[in-house]
Amino acid sequence: MKGAQSDVFHSDIGVLIGDPVSSTFWDLFFADFKLHPDPDDVLLLNVAMSHLEHADDMAVVSYTADGLQRHLTTFVRWCGNNMLEANASKSWIMVFGPLPKSLPTFLLNDLTIGYTDCFCYVGVTFESTAKNIFASHYTAKASAVSRAGHSVLGIEAYIGDLPPKEGRLLYMACIDPHLVSGADIIIDVDDKSLAHLEKVQHAFLCHLLGLGAYSMCAPLFTELGLVPLCYRRLILALRYLGYLINLAATHYAKAALEDSYQLYLKGCQGDWMDLVYALQNLWFPVTLPALPELTPEKYTALTKEVHIVAMRHLDAEMLHDRLEPLEDEPPKKMTAFLRHYLVLVVNTKHRKALTRLLVSQHRLAVERMCYKQQVIVPREDRLCRFGCNHIEMVEHALFFCSQAGEELLQYCNAYTTAMQTTDPRIATVALWNATNVLRSLIF
Repeated sequence: MKGAQSDVFHSDIGVLIGDPVSSTFWDLFFADFKLHPDPDDVLLLNVAMSHLEHADDMAVVSYTADGLQRHLTTFVRWCGNNMLEANASKSWIMVFGPLPKSLPTFLLNDLTIGYTDCFCYVGVTFESTAKNIFASHYTAKASAVSRAGHSVLGIEAYIGDLPPKEGRLLYMACIDPHLVSGADIIIDVDDKSLAHLEKVQHAFLCHLLGLGAYSMCAPLFTELGLVPLCYRRLILALRYLGYLINLAATHYAKAALEDSYQLYLKGCQGDWMDLVYALQNLWFPVTLPALPELTPEKYTALTKEVHIVAMRHLDAEMLHDRLEPLEDEPPKKMTAFLRHYLVLVVNTKHRKALTRLLVSQHRLAVERMCYKQQVIVPREDRLCRFGCNHIEMVEHALFFCSQAGEELLQYCNAYTTAMQTTDPRIATVALWNATNVLRSLIF
């Protein structure tokens, strides 16, 4: 005031806007706003929840049209007493549940409020006419992920292929926030809605690794050190549950949790039932304890169990007995980890070729001929293209194919011999140990 300045302070909580003080002042100004108790109010454990505010964004709710109009009239009166004007053109009515044959008219400042079946409030998109009220939220976030992914990959026009390590960093900063948006309150019970997010996520990760669109899903996470989206979102929901169970009973969020659990006991749908359903439908079912029994210790164990199930799911689809080389300790099994070859192999073509070899996305007959075709080719008939009477697989192409060209065979033999002199674990190549030798050369 009068040119004087306060001491420097950090503002790292609250609404993400340019001026955090404005929203605080608005909260103080709006603190005396109250709606009269109404018989049609929505109740959470006998606590009336007639209105919600996020800064100057307000939602007024009621079970009936008459109850909502009474609240709107009270709101207009309060605005007039405080030199404010309610804007009907920026307000919308949403009806959840069965629609009446004739939609009632709602007035705000003597102006009619329009209806909508889809609206974004506090970053979450609600759809009142869909079976899943969050279906449009998934679609909107999938579009946001697609735009963010194209923006990130646009850098390749200037630097060439984006290295996996840096690409993973940009993924976590620019794309993952959209993928997990609302995960703490939106439980994934609709596979079709979640598939919208998974599709754009897989497309970005496939491009980052240099894999085709029909790649297996598991390598996208095991090679980059990521958790599959369905598990990641569920873990975030469980973390929010851990926050809720530690709240005092006076918090509205705690009342909502208790109310959801009471609905579950009555066999009615709600967040608690969705959480039970999501945990039971994991690759390995997980049981959610009853709310009164959910102590902080059990909650921590539950979150760890979901993460373990995620890793087991990836393990079941990937290379067994694989040890990851580490800098400061002996090699050990790491289910999901940013793989060493993605960082150490700097030649883009070599790195992508090695990645395709490890995840069976190469162009050799043993893989190409198992794709869906008019005629299914038995494995024993997927023979070498150069006329060898052997299955065209990686070990054959690298170590044994004499028809591919003498020069290529000499290169492979020279490389194997050179590696044997530096690493005694690598044995002389033979048919019976070719796979182990190949594994030793890579890991």
